[in-house]
Order: sequence, then structure tokens, then C-alpha cells
Amino acid sequence: MQKKTSSLPIIHATLATLLLSLAIPVLAHEGGASTSPKDGVTIQDSPAEIGIEFGGMMRITQFEVTGPNGPVPLDGQPGSEQVERYVVKPGEILSAGD
Repeated sequence: MQKKTSSLPIIHATLATLLLSLAIPVLAHEGGASTSPKDGVTIQDSPAEIGIEFGGMMRITQFEVTGPNGPVPLDGQPGSEQVERYVVKPGEILSAGD
């Protein structure tokens, strides 16, 4: 007589792996972060710089800004070095927010 096996341990392992893979990016962004301009602020003039500051060293691999009219072109992209603060200038003068 064949022994009946359960697929439950495989399902649990798969679910645990999925949850862990989703949690790792959250841990990478853990800690205090501040932005310039401040998050949620409506500005009247084009900012001289756009940036983010972390509570520790981070490797910025992608940095995108979205304004009221969609993606904002930036003057530069992040490198591969670890930084506590990443600042970039807008690639063009931005219009005032609503």
C-alpha cells in the first residue's frame, strides 16, 4: 500500500519564501527618511534640488520623481556607491503644483 503524502509542507514553504522575498525590500528601506521638498508639500517655484536623506547608508539603484504632469526629467542618475543622502537637480524648470 502506498503512503499518502501531503503537499501542505510544500505550500507552507512556498508561502514563507514569498513572504520573505516581499519583506526584504521593506527592511532595506527601514529607518527614518526625509525628502527635499518635504513629502506631500505643494511648491510654488521649481525646486533647486530634489532629494532624499536616510537614517543610514543606502545604495540607490533607481530614483524617479512624479509631478502633477507625470514623470519629472532629472539631471543625473544614482551611481553604485552607498550614500546617506541623494540629491539631484530637475532636468527642466518645473511648473507650480496645484
